[in-house]
Amino acid sequence: DNVVNLSVMTSLLSSLDITSLEATNGVEALDMYEANKQQIDIIFMDLHMPIMDGLRATKLLRERGVRIPILAITADITDTAKKQCRGLMNDYILKPVKKQILVEKIADSLTQKPPNLHFLVIEEESTNHKAAEILQKLYLCDVTTSLPSPSFSSSSLSSAHYDMVFVGFQSDEFGGVKVEELVKQLRAGCLKEDVSVCALVGEGDQAEDLYEAGVCDIILKPFIEDDFRKAIENAPNVLDNSFKETN
Repeated sequence: DNVVNLSVMTSLLSSLDITSLEATNGVEALDMYEANKQQIDIIFMDLHMPIMDGLRATKLLRERGVRIPILAITADITDTAKKQCRGLMNDYILKPVKKQILVEKIADSLTQKPPNLHFLVIEEESTNHKAAEILQKLYLCDVTTSLPSPSFSSSSLSSAHYDMVFVGFQSDEFGGVKVEELVKQLRAGCLKEDVSVCALVGEGDQAEDLYEAGVCDIILKPFIEDDFRKAIENAPNVLDNSFKETN
């Protein structure tokens, strides 16, 4: 939104033979993207703008299915801001923007990289795809889906690194395994030993004892996007330590 900063940024991009479009707030950015989406390869988003800030604008873009790189532009990036940006923005650039850093960030962002977040959903087939769809709409993430099974064991996770696990705790589908034991198996099978486990339950399921069993949160069916967002934002360590310190 700052005229001087906007001029500096457009001049830097022009010096790299990159054509740019400019917006001064989040609402303008949304409208401009909709009108020019076929021509836009990357978005630089100021976090602090009037009318609509950059974080809100980015959330709306991601919810609309926009998956091109979005980089935060900010004078200072706090731990809280990093946590808010993770899963939404690909990276950040500190002001004043330096040309070499800009070149590196553009090259890095346009190169295929693994998503910022990795989730595992263990749920019956009729709903695990819905959960995956919501997660991929809300965040830049990779979602692995798996069906609950009586033969489930920690070895079936292939020692993958998941940031969070969402699981339907219908005991009959896990061969009667107790919830406490299932949570232990989930954590034993993940490289991240303190991985957060969130329960997916139906309205008629018994959910009172799930917190004591070790789950961090409970999401009720039918699924609502805000419930997933709140569970992820409140889970410890899921949205922490997201960006490389290269600025």
